[in-house]
Amino acid sequence: MNQRDQKHQNQETILDLLQSLPAISQAEISARTGLQTSTVSYIVRAFKARGIVHATGKGDSGPAGGKKADLLALRPDYGLVGGIVVKNDGVLSCLTDFTGHIVERREIITRGLSDDGILDRVVAAIRTDRDSHPTYRGTGVAVTSVVDLSGNLLESTYFTHSIPRFVERLRDAAPELSLVVENDANCAAYYDHIFQRRRFRNLVHLHVPMRPFTIGAGIIIDGVLYRGATGAAGEILKEARTGRFESTLERVILFVASLLDTEAIFITGEFDATTLRRVQGVIRALSATTARAIELVENPELPILGASLQAIRLHLRSALD
Repeated sequence: MNQRDQKHQNQETILDLLQSLPAISQAEISARTGLQTSTVSYIVRAFKARGIVHATGKGDSGPAGGKKADLLALRPDYGLVGGIVVKNDGVLSCLTDFTGHIVERREIITRGLSDDGILDRVVAAIRTDRDSHPTYRGTGVAVTSVVDLSGNLLESTYFTHSIPRFVERLRDAAPELSLVVENDANCAAYYDHIFQRRRFRNLVHLHVPMRPFTIGAGIIIDGVLYRGATGAAGEILKEARTGRFESTLERVILFVASLLDTEAIFITGEFDATTLRRVQGVIRALSATTARAIELVENPELPILGASLQAIRLHLRSALD
């Protein structure tokens, strides 16, 4: 790894930690990341100079007493980031602050529009936020389908549109902004990685849409999002036309656990009350027979948040280069 890449990696390691905690001291950053205190101090100074972090109070004194350390946190008002989910029949457009918390949202209906019409609505949402907010930093887009390695948005069971050069055309519309476009399950897995990294380095996030019933997977291996050779690594199950919901979900969980030897499996979906109870029953049954963590996350907005967090990371890289 060259010096520039190492600098980026160190910056992003510290950013990940700041995103997952309300406040932390420089000494604790060094202890948790293994980075030298001089490296942490240099990066924190750069963050402060850009207005990205600030001191929020004092921590406890060490065992020997002495001066209390400053506690550092990301500044929510440093900037706004867009989080967009592109679904088959609509677009959910959100604004998050720089800590990744949603501050505004709006639904955009795309039912009946052409493929290019959907693209136009996404472009308009990005430009509206950019033009309305002077500190707009970038956009993270989560799509309910496959984004291949060439940036094309592909048709799939859950997404009946195909938009060539989707990523390139979004980038051309607002070239000054940081832009990330990912599958929705990958975005949810990235969110898991940020907030669960102290527990697990290898995890899978199963995202379970119900109409139609499909299962997508975001995969984190050794702390890195795995996309596969074609960008479609997360296509675990296409529409299940036969069999009980519980048995299909159980089979997929067991398959993922055996294939990837993962430490944890997280599950989200837009479940109604009845389906939620069925999912909880599957998790209880499997948790009794495996050492792996299997956890339901009752927050359908994880793809939005994961997309926004990735856009924040990309903006940081360009801002501090």
